[in-house]
Amino acid sequence: MTKRSLASTLAVTATVLAAIAILSGCTSSKVPEPTVVIAQETTETTVFYSTGRSVIAEQRVVDAKNVYADTLRVMLEAEPLSESNVAVVQPTAKVLSTTFKGGVVTVDWDKSVLGFDATDEEKRLARAAILMMYGQFREVKFVRFTVEGKEEGSIGGKDVEKFWGTVSLKGQPWKVVRYGAEAQSFDVTPTVEATPTPKKK
Repeated sequence: MTKRSLASTLAVTATVLAAIAILSGCTSSKVPEPTVVIAQETTETTVFYSTGRSVIAEQRVVDAKNVYADTLRVMLEAEPLSESNVAVVQPTAKVLSTTFKGGVVTVDWDKSVLGFDATDEEKRLARAAILMMYGQFREVKFVRFTVEGKEEGSIGGKDVEKFWGTVSLKGQPWKVVRYGAEAQSFDVTPTVEATPTPKKK
């Protein structure tokens, strides 16, 4: 065998062996182990949904490390499980932050909250649902709203203090409403329909 033919044979053999190795690696490689995601610490709270005529109460599981913000987030998703055919009337604006200090929960809204379109009664009930929601936490005494950090002045040509008109930011913080207690900080006393969340099968 000449040197040229020997070199060619060795080159072909090496190519075949390399191909076999690649194919073997593809067929026998181990499937990557699934990434294990450790569940965050959770707690059960009551979420209140305003329908414009009454308030629906449901039990939900939320993030225990950020319970005030996460409970509000779940409420604003407006997806009651037991009354899925009921229209929920509440703002759809983004919440920029939710903080707690000295017994007061402060909800800072995006400016789009000022455009909440509803009747006066629906607006009062929407606020009532939030006050009732935070009323379940014994350490929370009051709730305050701000719009992009402001309680007064104007944003985008809209008066911040007037907020929703019939629901203004003047005179806040508002007292929370304990579940089942008579509302004192607004005209409409919410009617609560306590409906248990269906158990998953």
